[in-house]
Amino acid sequence: MRAYDIRPPDPQRRLALFSGGNQQKLVVARELERRPTLLVAGQPTRGVDVGTKHEIYVLMADYAKSGGAVLFYSTELAEVINLSRRVLVIYAGRIVAELSEERGQINEATIMRIALGESTAVLGLLNAGGTAA
Repeated sequence: MRAYDIRPPDPQRRLALFSGGNQQKLVVARELERRPTLLVAGQPTRGVDVGTKHEIYVLMADYAKSGGAVLFYSTELAEVINLSRRVLVIYAGRIVAELSEERGQINEATIMRIALGESTAVLGLLNAGGTAA
């Protein structure tokens, strides 16, 4: 618990008694401790404070740097832009664009140009070598 800055670091404490941010970090920590080949996270920072968001970003980026892969879904465009090395833009259940950091395509203008006027979901892929915001 200390490695993930869970407060208080009490493994006997019921999950419901932790703050919302610490509950979210506990879920992320539990999954990272399993060392999956691919970590899939849906809205991993939804509803948490800015400080906890940053901590979760760092945890996911560190995991990617250590060789794991992270696929996350987020409706927060800044989160997708700052964390992703590859972005899939989805509309009506279909992938309508695949953008790459290497090609300099992951930016607000490009994503919005594709999504303009359409209701889209954005998947971010943070893979080995990714960086946190």
